[in-house]
Amino acid sequence: MITIKSKQEVTDAIYSLFQELSQWKRPFEGIPYDFVTAVRAEYEARRKEKIRNKLKSLEEDC
Repeated sequence: MITIKSKQEVTDAIYSLFQELSQWKRPFEGIPYDFVTAVRAEYEARRKEKIRNKLKSLEEDC
């Protein structure tokens, strides 16, 4: 049984699931479109945030 302690844990779990699904050849077959869209948006937002943080740290290093 899984115990959810926070909204962040749910978000992290969905993000991890999306990362795993993105490695499959046909990852979204049979998954509702709205769910896929929401997860993809979260994945892209996190990816962009990581890039922004990396750029910010590089600017601070210079």
